[in-house]
Amino acid sequence: MVAGDNSGFFDSQMYRKAMTDSGDLIAVMDERYAYLFVSKAFMHYLGLRKANIMGHAAPEILGEELFKKELKPYIDKSLLGRRTTFQMSLHTSRLDDRFFHLICYPVVEKGVRAVVVVARDITRLKRREQALQWYQQIFRIVLEKAADILLLMDPDGIITSCSRYVDRQTGLSSNSVIGQSVRRLFSPESYEKVVGHLEDWKRHYARYQSWEAEVIGRSGEKVPFEVHSTPVYEQGKLKWVVVIARNILKRKTLEEELKKRRGEFELQLEEITRQSKESLQKMQEEFRNLSSKILEDQERERNAIGRELHDELGGYLTILGIYLGKLSKEPDKSKWLEQFTQTMDEMVQYVRSLSHALYPAMLERGDLQAALENYFGSYQRRTGIKVHFTHKGLPERLPLHIEVAAYRIIQEALTNVAKHAGVEDVKVAVMRLKNVIKLSIEDKGRGFDVTKVSTKEAYGISGMKNRALFVGGNLLVTSAPGQGTVIACTLPIVGIQELRPSSLPLKE
Repeated sequence: MVAGDNSGFFDSQMYRKAMTDSGDLIAVMDERYAYLFVSKAFMHYLGLRKANIMGHAAPEILGEELFKKELKPYIDKSLLGRRTTFQMSLHTSRLDDRFFHLICYPVVEKGVRAVVVVARDITRLKRREQALQWYQQIFRIVLEKAADILLLMDPDGIITSCSRYVDRQTGLSSNSVIGQSVRRLFSPESYEKVVGHLEDWKRHYARYQSWEAEVIGRSGEKVPFEVHSTPVYEQGKLKWVVVIARNILKRKTLEEELKKRRGEFELQLEEITRQSKESLQKMQEEFRNLSSKILEDQERERNAIGRELHDELGGYLTILGIYLGKLSKEPDKSKWLEQFTQTMDEMVQYVRSLSHALYPAMLERGDLQAALENYFGSYQRRTGIKVHFTHKGLPERLPLHIEVAAYRIIQEALTNVAKHAGVEDVKVAVMRLKNVIKLSIEDKGRGFDVTKVSTKEAYGISGMKNRALFVGGNLLVTSAPGQGTVIACTLPIVGIQELRPSSLPLKE
């Protein structure tokens, strides 16, 4: 059967059933599956002209495999007089995969048996369904695996979906809370917040909310949670609320611990500050005492110098004055001139000794080692006490104030040995170790009780300690009756080496 043989039939029946300009894909097939009619949409989708379709069989146009598998069973049923409905996918070289909803209408009239196939493109709807299924699958996975409480509730606060994590926190299974009010999960205070948010979302087109709430735990305790809730609207009305609640008990505990630690730290800082202030005040007091002692020592030295000048030098000047008087009156001047010259030499020697006592001139011409060795020779000649001197690292020059302090401390210590120890020898050691100078003066003499030092002896010990402190060092005296005495001193080498005043060589 061909289209021309049944033109009257199609003019009266088919064109009333199928609109040529319909947006759906419409085709009419006879018992041989040949096309008797196709709509414009059908031709446009296949990219073929009407002449290339009409009279040709569907397997030829659509492909043998597709036709047999997807279309033929339903078309055969319709040819038997049954209306059939089904879905199928179709792919062409012009378009990507498309999905169709098809309805096959049987037509039997005036001995003609045919099928009207109406196909509606549901690709967009199908893809939406697939996406929805995919999202639903993801949502189910999230509900199963999430480490937070996930809720989906309606505008009345009724839970419609719930993650399994709720069981770990509350002891309630997810299935048991679905269909129940969210009141079952939250404390009364937190539930009031939920109600307030729901009312706001119903009245206004609101957005995301973040707040803290208390969830009733497995043992009835209140567990702090951080809640993030997002409303979902449809046509301007609240449809759902997505709730994500995260346990923040550990964070809260940590915050409390940090707050406690901070308080303890602040107390410790206050205590350290108080101790620092006390230490500073103590250091200031020690500095004042040290300054006062230095001034006292200087005053004592000035008094001693004054006495020396008055007693010794004044005596020499008085005698010289007498000799001058004799020279002017006595006829025999040679006798008095000889005595005058002798007394003058003694006075010059005395002035040199006094000058050396005030400042070790040897430090101008040599280093500390040379100055000490010169002094030890003079000391042994005057006292008969032999000095065993050991040293290390002294050839290199030291800052002048360090050398003077070391020289004076050793000088004062040996003076005390000569006065009080009653020994024939004494050990002196001077060692440079990196950035410090260590002094040691040791004798095996009488010794003394350091807690019961006489005022006169205390001046000597105090003077040595003050000299050490003045340059940033320290000095320790260790002694006991019959056990000898050890003086140990440490002097730091700090700062830039001082410039030494230039001077002419002095004669001894």
